[in-house]
This record gives sequence, structure tokens and C-alpha cells, in this order.
Amino acid sequence: MEKKANYVARVVGRLDNRYYLIEVHNRLYVIDYFNPKDIRNYLWRFNAYNNTEYLIYDVTEQVEQYEVKPFNIWLENFRKVFDIVSIALVFWLLFFPPKFANNPMIFSSWRIVLILFFIGALLIFLVLNLGMDKTLKFNFQDALLLRATIKENKKGSNSSFFKVIQHLITFILLFSGCLFIGIFNSNYLTLLLFTFIGGYSILFIYAISIQYNLNRFKFHIIKNKQEA
Repeated sequence: MEKKANYVARVVGRLDNRYYLIEVHNRLYVIDYFNPKDIRNYLWRFNAYNNTEYLIYDVTEQVEQYEVKPFNIWLENFRKVFDIVSIALVFWLLFFPPKFANNPMIFSSWRIVLILFFIGALLIFLVLNLGMDKTLKFNFQDALLLRATIKENKKGSNSSFFKVIQHLITFILLFSGCLFIGIFNSNYLTLLLFTFIGGYSILFIYAISIQYNLNRFKFHIIKNKQEA
């Protein structure tokens, strides 16, 4: 079997909330990273080994025709700091919640809290979709496949159907856990960290974590899906 050439993918810039410009092996590609209209991107995108394939378009010779916005590296640094700080805060608020922030009305008002949460989620969803550039058009026939190189023992042996069910169950448990831990503790700080920050992170953090996710793997490029 021919050994695949593995490359690092580096983000160069952003076209809109869906498409980014990346560099792979000294060539420039537009990557179809996150489609805000696709509900599946919000359900199980946080799984490390679920996001291993992306459609890309070689634009090395035509890159000047695109309006490339600077890539905000601070978002990647925020993601790293956020992960570390969140772990510390989780232990602190679960085991030593500050009493000054306690309010039993939080638990009794759980319906209002959930309504406010989903209103906020809807607003974020709308912002992501409003940030789409409708002038961007790519021919699917010209698409290449950027596929992560993963060792066989990490791929697992489950079928695609059972993987989807597994990821969906994991999402439901994590998402509902974040929502209700914050509410049941009847503490404003716990509510903020778990219900709102935790809940929104599970839904939306993938959208701003492209370099963080690409750094997980090395990739090889496939000319068409029939060769995959």
C-alpha cells in the first residue's frame, strides 16, 4: 500500500463564518469549515475524532480575487485559556460555591432561565448566519477532500450509525448536564459558568476554533471521494 503524504494545515485568513483560507504543503485552499445553516454542526462537532474530513478548493492561482480577512489568533489563545480556566472554575464552583451568590429563586425560576438561554442561543445562531458572504460560490466538482490521518486503533470499529448515536447521546448528556447543574445549584456564578458559558460553548465554540481543531491532526489530500 502506498504511504500517504501527511501535511500540517495552517489558517491564513477568513472569508466569512463558513469559509477560511488555509495553507497545506505550500498551496492555498479554501476550506468549507463550518456551515452555520447545518444543524449537525451544533450537535456533535465537539467530538475530537468526528471532525476528520473537510471539503477544500485549491485557490493558489486565484487567491487575489477573494477578500481575505485577518485571522484572529486571539480566538485560538482564548480557547486554550478558556479550557484551563474552566476546569479550575468547575471544581471550585461544584465543591466550594460562594454563598454570597446563592439565590433559591434560581431553581424555582428554571423555566425563565431556559427561555433566556435559548433566546441567547438563537441570537448567536442568527449572528453566525448573518456573517455569511453570499457572493462566495464554489463548484462542488472542483472540491478536494482534506482528510486527517488517524491510526487504525483510534478510528474504532463501530459503524457510522452507532457513532452518530454515540455522539448524539454524549451531546445530550453534556448539554443537559451543563444546563441543569447551573440551575439546580441555585448559585449565580454556577449558573453563569455551567448553564450559559458551558451550554453556549458546547453549541458554538467549534465555529471559532478552526486552528485548534486542525492542530489535532496531520492531513492528506484526496482528489475525489471515489479514491477515499
